[in-house]
This record gives sequence, structure tokens and C-alpha cells, in this order.
Amino acid sequence: MESLFQTWEAGSGLEVVLWVQANTPEPLQTLAHLLAVVGSFPIYWLLFFVLYWSVDQTLARRVLLALLASGVAIAVLKLTFQRPRPFVAFPELVQASFLPDDTFGFPSGHVGITLPVLGVLVAAIGKRWVWWALGVYIVAMGWARMALGVHYPQDIAGGALVGLVILFVVLRLPAGRTRLVPLSGTARLLLALALAAVCILLLWSDMAAVIAAGTITGLAPEFADRWRITRMSPHGTANQRFARAVFGLVLLVLLLALLLAAGWVMGPAALQFLSFAAVAFFGVTLYPWLAMRLGLAYPQE
Repeated sequence: MESLFQTWEAGSGLEVVLWVQANTPEPLQTLAHLLAVVGSFPIYWLLFFVLYWSVDQTLARRVLLALLASGVAIAVLKLTFQRPRPFVAFPELVQASFLPDDTFGFPSGHVGITLPVLGVLVAAIGKRWVWWALGVYIVAMGWARMALGVHYPQDIAGGALVGLVILFVVLRLPAGRTRLVPLSGTARLLLALALAAVCILLLWSDMAAVIAAGTITGLAPEFADRWRITRMSPHGTANQRFARAVFGLVLLVLLLALLLAAGWVMGPAALQFLSFAAVAFFGVTLYPWLAMRLGLAYPQE
């Protein structure tokens, strides 16, 4: 396997990356950077909260499951294969992104996470043309990662394969089930904390896994189905839903900004873990309570 990777990376894989970079003009480089941002783990993490507050909580849970499962799977594979990125393996040939990622390359996390997360939403929409649009978007994401010099084509293919497997599994879950795992609240909580512990013990060097572990820990009341005073309905008028989502995002961004200014978000893994645990706890526990107190939402019936 090692020799096969080396052959791809020094041969056709490198040639594809160099061709993409040579044929990507400056305006498209800007687009590549934009896709790198919007396709990142934290952006989809915020998407979960918007769905949870203002759209459909069952759909939100499916998105969260796809996000966490793909993030952890990608982290495991990266640490297992430990393949260097193109700009690391060939710094004299491959131009690095202006924000080079020094983690391992195979498989692509952007593609492997984007595919199942957006695939869950596309399945909920149920339109064939939206599936085609998702396919085009995934291809564009793969191109962007090569244009930035952070992935080989085999990294993109590996990420797409992981994403398809995760998406298939999530979509096989019964559509009408309110709780995705048919266990008691206590059992779900213990299962979630066990997954967080696995992320902490085995994947501590991967930021996506640290975010996943922190998120799982912060979502403990949601997994345990406790604290009825925070059970907010996502329904309401269009104005209520919009105001609820915007106000919540503003508060989340402010909280993240404070943690970033304090050096926690980009600090050591332990501080990153605490940061995302705190934000997740705010998103599913404190903010629903606040929204109901302010008249932006109502309790679930």
C-alpha cells in the first residue's frame, strides 16, 4: 500500500495537481479559497444549529450524524495512512494555499464531509436536479482542493467514497423516527460520551475529531433527552424562524469570537475541545431557553 501511494503521488497524482494549478487563473483561486471555507467542518456545524432551531429537528439530527460520522471516519483514515499533502511532499513544485493545512492528506475531509451532509439535505428536498447540482458541487470542491495544492485526485476519490458510504447508512435510517438511535435517553448519552472518548483518546491530533468530541459532549442534554424546559419547537411563522436563526447565529459567532480572542479555538486541543463543547451546549440548551423567554420560540407540545 505504501509503494502504491508513493507511485500515485509522484506520478499521475502529482501530474494532475500540477495541471490543475497551471490552468487555474487568479480569480478562480479566490473561488477555491471560498470553497475551502464554506466546505469546512465548522460551517456545517453551524448549519446543524440553524436546522435545529428553525427548520426540522429530525433533519438536523440526521445532518449532525452525517457530520460527526464522516468527520471521525476521515480522521481515523488520515491517521491510519498518514499521507503527506502535495505541497508538503513536493514543496518545490506545488504551490501551497495561503492557509496551508499541515495535517495528512488522504482522504479529503472537505469532500468526505460535504457529500453526506449536503446529501442528507438533498434527499430531504427530493428533487433529481438537486442531486445533479450536488454532484457538480462535489466536483468543484475536489478541483478547489487540488488547485490549492492540498490534495491529490486519489485523496478526492477516497473522500467521496467515505462520504457515499456515510450517506448511504444515514439515509437507510427510518425517515419517520424522531430519535435516530432507538435507545433510552441514558443509553444514548452513554453511547455518545463513549464516542467522544474514542475521539479524545485516539484522534486527539486531528482538529475535526476534537471538534466532534467537544460537540458530542456539549450536546449531552440533547442525547439524554433531558431538561424539558429547553425543548423548543422549530416551528412558527416565517418571521419567527428567520429571527430565531439569525439571532442564534449572531450569539454563536460572538461566543466563538470571544473564545477565539482568548486563544481557545485555535489553541491546544484541550482548549479547542472545551470551546466547542461550550458552544454546542449553548446551541441546544441555553439558546432554546433564551429564545422561548424572548418570545422567539415556543415549547414543543
